Amino acid sequence: MYFFLKRKCNQLERICTKMKKNILLILVLIFVSLLCSCTNNNSNEELPSKSTDTEIESVIQTKEEILSEAKEIGLLDLGKEIEGNKIKAENYVGTAIIIPGGDDCWVDSIELDHCILGGKSNGSTFYIRAFLSKDELSKLEVNAKVCVAGIVSDYGESEFQFMGTSEIQTYIDINPAYIINE
Repeated sequence: MYFFLKRKCNQLERICTKMKKNILLILVLIFVSLLCSCTNNNSNEELPSKSTDTEIESVIQTKEEILSEAKEIGLLDLGKEIEGNKIKAENYVGTAIIIPGGDDCWVDSIELDHCILGGKSNGSTFYIRAFLSKDELSKLEVNAKVCVAGIVSDYGESEFQFMGTSEIQTYIDINPAYIINE
């Protein structure tokens, strides 16, 4: 009788072990399916974000419309106004502006999709990234004085390193941007 009971206990133990593994496997599958369904639901929701370039361009699209709505402000004056004040910078997003040429605005560098505009003043830590057409970019020269009109699409800060020192520089993006003749 003892051996019979011991054998039955061993059989029950093996059955319980198999059941535990099966239950565990079923629970894992349920959790994975729930995780997948939650991930799919979140991807369909729109997250709140800043205005996109498409939204800004849909408000004012053409060069003529920008020029009719634009506020003229010098590059250095704009830099002084928004440096260190993100609320003022945010208020410019979506605004049409004209940056007049002259000593106030010159081409610092030309990238594939934009140019960097800076002002010739000592200690300025502000610059503009003007997103121009490839045709307009190809006609620019570094250190040329330039007048730009466009929509402020974004702002931010970047770290600039020179000869072992670093400083934070404030920038705004103008997208779309156009070169205008004064």
